[in-house]
Amino acid sequence: MLATSFAFQETNSRRSSALITQLAIISGSAHYGRLRTAVAYATHSGCRDLVSKFETSLAGWQDMEKLWLVSIDFGHTEASALEFLNAP
Repeated sequence: MLATSFAFQETNSRRSSALITQLAIISGSAHYGRLRTAVAYATHSGCRDLVSKFETSLAGWQDMEKLWLVSIDFGHTEASALEFLNAP
């Protein structure tokens, strides 16, 4: 059966760590063969934090197929974030 979980970030907080921690907890509760992610924008520090959490919470992270869809509108996405996500 498919389980649905929600993770929220407080709108007044500019910290993404609480959201990243919740995503790691949720993702660690099942086994996945691939990861598909869509985000409005990406920062290098946010991507580094997210990947670090996923490396410890997702079994098979290194071998997992990963697809990242990142918007580049309005100049919020950092080029270094895209380079980081593209690195092997």
